[in-house]
Amino acid sequence: MHFALLMCNQLIPNIMKTQKFPVSLHISVLLLALLLNPPSLERMTGSVDGFLQFLFALSFLLVMFYVCFLWLVPVYLAERKTGLFVLITFISANLVTLAGYSILQFIHLGLADTTDAFHYGLPMHISGLHAMLFAAAFGSLFRVVYEWYRTMPATKNK
Repeated sequence: MHFALLMCNQLIPNIMKTQKFPVSLHISVLLLALLLNPPSLERMTGSVDGFLQFLFALSFLLVMFYVCFLWLVPVYLAERKTGLFVLITFISANLVTLAGYSILQFIHLGLADTTDAFHYGLPMHISGLHAMLFAAAFGSLFRVVYEWYRTMPATKNK
């Protein structure tokens, strides 16, 4: 509980500062997410289940991206708390992976009209964790490059 309160106290002020980010940055993030996780037309044709699974998978990748972009990099990495940054990123990626796959399983069970058991194995988790860590790396990289670009002195061309 203490961790959740600490996370909210640090995350909310950083979210309030996001108005400084240009819309083009958010659009490029969405386009990159679509390129890295393209929709499968064969799974989505005629199936609400496939489309919802794609949307939720994409949204969880974006959640992990923005957790790093808006919270972890400015609070931990910018303050040179690298070990804590890596630890919290790894824990967050595992939690987002678990939540994402759990919600996807419930959507599938609810829409497929099936009584299949809830299945969640280690290979499935590792596969999702890989994608979440990839999204975290991109979120961290985007924020570092964005902050570096903002602090670069403008050169005058004559």
